[in-house]
Amino acid sequence: MLDRVVTAGDEVCTVVRLLGAGEAATEGWIGSPALYPATLLFEALIQAAAPLASQGGQGIRPGAVKHRERTAVGPPGLLLAIRDARMLRPVRFGDRLRITAMITARFAGMVRVSSTAVRDGDAGGPVAAGEFTLAVEGP
Repeated sequence: MLDRVVTAGDEVCTVVRLLGAGEAATEGWIGSPALYPATLLFEALIQAAAPLASQGGQGIRPGAVKHRERTAVGPPGLLLAIRDARMLRPVRFGDRLRITAMITARFAGMVRVSSTAVRDGDAGGPVAAGEFTLAVEGP
């Protein structure tokens, strides 16, 4: 669900996500035709942590498009918990989001990641945020 990785370090990464109406996951969406489904937005917040969960930020290179350029370091992680995920403002099909994910804790093969989505070109603050715990491979 990520369109492009902008930066990917050991503790923080930023990705870009264009919320398209023609995606297979939105077919049959019965909510408001203008509003993007919250569940898919939260999925994007979780997937933004993939470069971090993949052994120290090396799983997806900056500039990678739609996970096609993943390096051979294993899977990005398994979702274990969602904590305090919330929609702060409505998002619409066609919005372009910049999602920043940051590791806030590491423990026993797991990481806790805080992700925040901001609409590009909008100074109104975040549109969604959440904290997610992922099981990861490696140290």
